[in-house]
Amino acid sequence: MYNIKTKLIFLIICFSLPIFSKEDQEKGKQKCIELSESKKFQESINCFKLLIEEYPNSYNLYDSIGVTYALFGDLKSSKKSFEKAIQMMPMDPGPHRNLGYLYLETKDYVNAIKSFKNVIKTSYNDIKTMDLVANLSMEIKDYESAILYWEEILKIENAPVLYLNIAIAYDKLGDKKNYMKYLEIGCKEEKAKMCEDLNK
Repeated sequence: MYNIKTKLIFLIICFSLPIFSKEDQEKGKQKCIELSESKKFQESINCFKLLIEEYPNSYNLYDSIGVTYALFGDLKSSKKSFEKAIQMMPMDPGPHRNLGYLYLETKDYVNAIKSFKNVIKTSYNDIKTMDLVANLSMEIKDYESAILYWEEILKIENAPVLYLNIAIAYDKLGDKKNYMKYLEIGCKEEKAKMCEDLNK
């Protein structure tokens, strides 16, 4: 039965454990980042490893060491670190974004798109990432997906150049009707060489 004596024992145990504050963690992290910014990558990695030993449940540290590994050129360790951060905190777009850019570095566009789609899922109206996914979709010839993402952006803000992008995607699909439709809309506010097609 839970009584006051049990409660006191519990409190004694809790207060006897070492306490590392969030502030201590942030100071330590900043020191590691400064080493990385000074291009002392190995020292920065060692610094992060020590911090992770003290704060093993901090997904943010795994994300940060992943960035340093990438700068150091150790892409394999970088990928593992980002994946660990994502496993610990899947709803934070940061590690997904960093993993996406890592895949971009190796021109793995398919996995880059998957990572950036996770960024979009965990963010609100991230237009920049939506546009990036659309452009990467064009790279892998997934023109339908590119159109969908650009159309989603247009629901959020008016960006006439996107109508031209959509026109290009429809042109790649051989859809002349929609090509001309979006070209006409885009050319009302944007000047581009492709707008000459309207006069043909």
